[in-house]
Parts: sequence; C-alpha cells; structure tokens
Amino acid sequence: MKKFCLYVVFVLVCAMVTVPASAGEIVIYPGVPLQSGGAITDFLAPSGSDTGKSSSLSNNSVTINSGSVNYVMGAVNQITRDNDPIINNKVFIKGGTVNNQVWGGIGDYCDVVDNSVTVSSGSEIVGRVYGGYSIKGNAMNKNNAVVVSGGSINSHISGGYGEDCDVDRNRVTVSGGSEINGEVIGGDSHNGKAMNNSVVVSGGSISGRVYGGGGSGGATGNTIQISGGSLGPIYGGISSSGNATGNTVTITGGSLRGRITGGLSGVTKDATYNTIIIRGYPTFTPDYQIIGGIALGGGDYLTGNTLNLGTSLSIYEVANFKNYEFNIPASVKNGGTVLTVDNPTNLTGTTLDITGIVIGSTLAKGDTITLISKVTGVPDNINGFPYIADAVTLTSHGTWRFSTSSGALTATVFSLPSSGGGGDGGGGGCDAGLGVYGIFALAGLLFARRR
Repeated sequence: MKKFCLYVVFVLVCAMVTVPASAGEIVIYPGVPLQSGGAITDFLAPSGSDTGKSSSLSNNSVTINSGSVNYVMGAVNQITRDNDPIINNKVFIKGGTVNNQVWGGIGDYCDVVDNSVTVSSGSEIVGRVYGGYSIKGNAMNKNNAVVVSGGSINSHISGGYGEDCDVDRNRVTVSGGSEINGEVIGGDSHNGKAMNNSVVVSGGSISGRVYGGGGSGGATGNTIQISGGSLGPIYGGISSSGNATGNTVTITGGSLRGRITGGLSGVTKDATYNTIIIRGYPTFTPDYQIIGGIALGGGDYLTGNTLNLGTSLSIYEVANFKNYEFNIPASVKNGGTVLTVDNPTNLTGTTLDITGIVIGSTLAKGDTITLISKVTGVPDNINGFPYIADAVTLTSHGTWRFSTSSGALTATVFSLPSSGGGGDGGGGGCDAGLGVYGIFALAGLLFARRR
C-alpha cells in the first residue's frame, strides 16, 4: 500500500512539471551575416535556414533595424515530407529596406501557427508580407498575424496564406501613418477555406482591396473593422468556388472609396448571412456602393444579409440586403434623411426595423423622417409584422407609420420608449404609451401575423 501511495505521489509531481519550450534564436541585423540558399540570396533568418530548415523552428525573434536585405523569415521548413511545425516566431521590421518578401513563418508540409510580422515607421518593404505561409494540403495555418504601425509596403499583406490548406483566425492590423500599395487580406487560401480571419484598420492608407478572408473553397466568419485610414474596396469574405457566408464588416470611421461587399461568391454558390454595420462618422465618395452579397454564378445573394445603419449617408447605391436595420442618428431631425441614394433601393422581399435612436435626438410624436431617399417595391414586413402602408407598426424601438408612396421610404413617429432603448440610446419628447388607436392597430397586426 505504501509503495502504491508513493507511486501516485510520484506521478502527480511529474504531472505538475512543465517541460520548457524551446528558447529559439534572437537574430538582429545589422549584427549577423545574411544567408543564401536555393533561389534566394541575402536573407535574414535563424541559423541553418540556408539548408531549407531553420535550426530552431519555434520562438525565434528576427529583427532588422537598418540596412538592406532581400528577404526576412522567422523560421522555415521546406524539407519534403518533414512535418515539424513552425510556431510562435516573431519578425520585427524596425527600419531599413527589405527588397522582397517577409514571412513570419513558412513551411511546406508542416503546421504554421502563431507567427507574426510587425512593421514600424522608417521601414520599407518592396515585396509581400505574410504572417504565416503554408504550401501543402494537410498543414494547419492558424493564428498568424501582421501588424503595421508605420513604414511603407509596396505589395500585398496576408495574415496567413495557405496554398492547399485552410486558413483560420489569422489577422492583419494597420494603424498610424502606414502606406500600403497593395491588397490587405486577413487570411487567404488558394485551394482551401478562409475562416474567422480578420482585418482591423485604424489609420494609414491602403491602395488596394481589403478582404477579411478569401478562399476558393469558401469564406466564412471573417471580419473587417475600420475606424480610420484611407481605403479602397472592402470585402468581408470572397470565394471563387465556395459560399461566402457569415462575414461581417464594421465601419465607424475612415475615408472610403469604391464599394463595401459583405460576401462575394462565384460558380453557383451563395453569398448569404453577411452583415455590414456603419456607425460614427466615416466619409464615402459620392459613387460609393454598399452591397450585402454578390453571387457571380447565379447563387443566392440576399438571404440573411443585413445592413445596420447608425449614421446618415449620401452615396450611389445600397443593394442586396434582406434586412435593413436603422439606428437613427441624433443629427436626423424632423424632415431629415438617413440614407440618400442615387440608384433606388429595391425593398421587395425585405425586412425593416428601427432598432434605436441615438441619445440627443429631438424626434417627437408626429415627426417624419426619410429612411431611404429612393426606393422601389415595398418590404415584406416591419420587425416581423406584415407591412401595411401608414399603419402603426411596432419596431424594436417604438411605434411608427411607414410609407413608400412618395418613392421614398419614410417613417413617422407614433410613440417612443420613455427612456433608453436601441443600440445607442433612446429618443426623447414622445409619448411612451401606444394610446387607444395604437393598441387596436397592433392587435390587428398581431392577428394578421399569427395567420
């Protein structure tokens, strides 16, 4: 019995011992010689990388402070059939010039996980930048990142790229005075799926397109958040041969040109359940388009796509949304307009809702605002209730009368909550109760809905 107890104690003690992770290498340039191997020359990397496999594959730190190199890599494993993983390597571009590409980690047959590239002011990169780069099919490309706070990059950026594998939870962050003369992609797979990748932009300029995630096999759950900077076209998710579903784009600032598309699919696949949220004070060019979904091969481009609008805009077009949600900005007064468009928005088959009124609004009972300046068709329902022109209808924030008779979608306040409510606060100065007319009107709508 005593031997058994001692054995249990021994096992428990061993279980509590943590095996230390590999320390990795610290590589700083100038200060170490550059390497050459295969088709590339003068690259900065951990020792042994010129053989096709770095001596250390994990926890390396590689930094360039000044000077000129052709390539930089945190770790590499391009040995055929070698699946030793590349994990948690960090590359820092703090100054100098990189004449070609930068990889946080690059592998042929192995997993590439948790690698990163950080680019600071005073640096220049001529080629592409990858947080993690995977080539063969069964490898994992996950949680890699590129963080750009300054400097210039004259080509594309990808948080994680997979030639034949899926890419998952990779990310790109752009801020400060960064100048990017190319595309920015959270995660990109040539022959696989792009899932849960992200791009966050708070400053800088990006000349090319911005994609949350792109994968020929599908693009799902990718996100883009824009709070500043100057950007061109934006796509939450894009897929040439798969579905583009469940992607989200959130805009709260910045200067934008071109188009926002929630999801884009090719062949006969769908672009559905994508969401675009617009808040704050972003600026858009007059020819700007906001599109819920595009299905180039004839698939579904409407179902589940949602526009949640919390600021006033004047643009060319809004299209391909099933759901329109309005959080009325305080700047929209009686007689004002939330969304001004040149090309009429088709409301046929859609659902509308007023989800809130921003604190500070002066809207009161009897006030009328225009939600969309030009429309065709009529919506199916308001907040789940059948659309009846000029009928008092319960929304997520008060009761309103809706109409499209003038060629615009208008809403007239009947009653608002007495306090609070909505995404950014409630309105004021309105009756909280429905009144006798409102109660009977809503009872009729509820009956019609049940039928």
